[in-house]
Amino acid sequence: MPQLILIDQSVVNVDPARSLVTLDQSVVRLNPAETLVTLDQSVVNVEPARSLVTLDQSIVRLNPAETLVTLDQAVVNVEPARSLVTLDQSVIYRPITDWEALAPSERRAVYVFDVGGLEIPIGSAQATMRKDGQSFLQAVIPNAGEWVDGLAALSNETMTLRKGYRYADDTLSPLEAIAAAKFETSRSDEGAGSHSMTVSGYSAYLQTAISDRVLSGVSYRSIDGNGRRRVRAEIDLFLQPGHTAIDSDATELSVATIQYFIGPASEFMEVLDEFVPATFVITFDTLEYQDYLTGDWVVDASGDFIASANIADGQESVMTLALPFPATVIVTYKVSSEDGYDFFVIEVNGTEVFSDSGDKSATWLTTSFMTQVADNIRLLYRKDGSYSNYDDAAYIQQISVVP
Repeated sequence: MPQLILIDQSVVNVDPARSLVTLDQSVVRLNPAETLVTLDQSVVNVEPARSLVTLDQSIVRLNPAETLVTLDQAVVNVEPARSLVTLDQSVIYRPITDWEALAPSERRAVYVFDVGGLEIPIGSAQATMRKDGQSFLQAVIPNAGEWVDGLAALSNETMTLRKGYRYADDTLSPLEAIAAAKFETSRSDEGAGSHSMTVSGYSAYLQTAISDRVLSGVSYRSIDGNGRRRVRAEIDLFLQPGHTAIDSDATELSVATIQYFIGPASEFMEVLDEFVPATFVITFDTLEYQDYLTGDWVVDASGDFIASANIADGQESVMTLALPFPATVIVTYKVSSEDGYDFFVIEVNGTEVFSDSGDKSATWLTTSFMTQVADNIRLLYRKDGSYSNYDDAAYIQQISVVP
């Protein structure tokens, strides 16, 4: 059977019987007798004795015994039995084909949970798979006493939650990985007649090839103030973050997050649309600026700008800026101060990223910096220990936020 390896967005189909490798639409023919591979117009030199393939300046090491492929400095671990590919510390799912549409309708769901290949019965599971950032998997193991010793040696191994179906004739469908993460933490809960363990962990998720999936069994839908949609539906074995989900009202969602909720009485997923923020400008003619800025600067009576507070030598007047997404921030400002001693300053996480001083009040100036979610951003006017000059203040006309 051909082996499939997904690297980034490319699918590599290895067919040993025909000595062919298909990379997207290109065909690579392996010719051991001549130790050559032709990829379009490129020549790849194959050295079977050392299990090496040289593609331009990159070396791909084939190690069938350990099912490893080394691409430059990255290691791709192919695990066909579990339909997984591990790239360094990240987990890539490798669905083979959408067989579910052809499966018998009389069936019941089957979930298989394993840690480092050790299959363990679970009572419930939750997972959050994210296109960006860290994904999360948690499972509750009942009758945990018999698994404690085995789990103790599996820290940082991959936890995998797979789903399939058992049919009326007692046959089992293929099992598809719907969530995976590193095994990082465990909590033991013991009662008078029970002993359970909760295991959990995080991993980065690497997206597989883009696909469109129609959601089934939609039972709930919400849309927030930014137009971001959350849809509750039946669990789809093949929908992944980065794919496009089609809601029952035909609306398309660019999937940023999938949350799975699996328990004894219910199972469902919630699909969250990707938030695409728009550029906006913070001005001071209304109180809306207070959604983003807090501090002691004062809005001018005209509403055209804010000014630093009247402070003594050795003090600072501060405004804190909080933003809901990564952005480039453009500040339109003036400063009128003792040159080289009293400054208008911008800090991000305690690090100064901009400062200016002197009498620069004749015209509005701009400066910009980049920020991430949860950065501590401070806009401040800072005085040294003595003497003042000019207005002894800084002013901000507007702050433009560009995602």
